[in-house]
Amino acid sequence: MKPQRSLVLVTVIAATTLVACGKRQIFDSENNAAGLDTVETSVESGITALSAVADDQAGSSLASGMALRTQDYVAKVWQQLVPEAWAATCARPIYEACTPAGSGSERSAVYNGCPLARGASLTGWAKLSYTDGSCQIDVGDQVNRTYDLSISGVYGGELAISSLSQTDYRGATYGGGGLLERLSANAWSLSVLGKRKVLTYLGRTRFDVSVRTTSSVGLYNTLSRSGRVIDGGQFEVNHNRAKFTATYSPQNLTYSGTCCHPISGKLLVNYAGSISGSAEVEFNGCGSATLTKDGLSRTVNLNYCE
Repeated sequence: MKPQRSLVLVTVIAATTLVACGKRQIFDSENNAAGLDTVETSVESGITALSAVADDQAGSSLASGMALRTQDYVAKVWQQLVPEAWAATCARPIYEACTPAGSGSERSAVYNGCPLARGASLTGWAKLSYTDGSCQIDVGDQVNRTYDLSISGVYGGELAISSLSQTDYRGATYGGGGLLERLSANAWSLSVLGKRKVLTYLGRTRFDVSVRTTSSVGLYNTLSRSGRVIDGGQFEVNHNRAKFTATYSPQNLTYSGTCCHPISGKLLVNYAGSISGSAEVEFNGCGSATLTKDGLSRTVNLNYCE
């Protein structure tokens, strides 16, 4: 029997119901070009891009520790979806057969309307490409996670998650997914070479973000969530509709076995574009963080994992 094997977790919330969310934020509401909370989509898109690289290689399953933090509709839907998402049958590529590929090897998975929670479905592919010939990642080895996935919801929503080469709002082109290199027994270098996420609903683009690391981040202790620490380096999230770039610097982000997001640690943030200045995001439990900017603080809710 295979281990718990959800590939795409409650990203389906976005594809079906996230458009119902609308929170007042500390930034100018005119920056909310997508009709969604631009602050939350920026933080969550960035942190899930890092976590997904390690989660896919480690075979981590859905984190069940998310609590109902607010009374908004999305939070209620999250709570309702967790039990069914646990039973999803879309396997991560780590559980597939290892096959030779050039001078290395790979594991890959193809999805053709694979059923997810609440009637949503997953289509596309995901692949882990290893420099090692037997799908191992020993010291000095690398694994590249690439993907082109689409989640369709029952209410006409669709979330596209792709590592293919694309262009952000500034005209910069990048892609390539996530790269993980083992430096020692308990240290890895993690890079997001390029990732894009686009949510459409009823024919309209609701959010469109691009993610990449500008300098590789450090991952320590273990790939599994229990005991994982991410520290150092930088990554940026480009909000292609709201037209701003947030550059994040991780500081001692610590995970637990029951949550796909950090439960403690900080992100230092610098904004450029339609939002400017600096801020700090402090994680204070599973799925919850506090963002402080210009002397004002607000809660950031993290609602899904990949």
